[in-house]
Amino acid sequence: MKLQKTIYLFGFLISLLCSTQSVNAQTDTVKYLFLGHPRYDDKNEYVIKKVEKLDYKRYDLLLLGGDLT
Repeated sequence: MKLQKTIYLFGFLISLLCSTQSVNAQTDTVKYLFLGHPRYDDKNEYVIKKVEKLDYKRYDLLLLGGDLT
């Protein structure tokens, strides 16, 4: 019985240690925004209004895709 409690305690401590490490691993996360086809007309002259109003300062990287000409 004492061995079983020791094993449970050891398992709990290992899982606690692993969960702490995974939280620390997320501190280097990069926030990016991908916008595909941000234009709304056939001539590609106008950008979608919601895209124009976005606060791009919140993102580390902006990725544009689709027809941008």
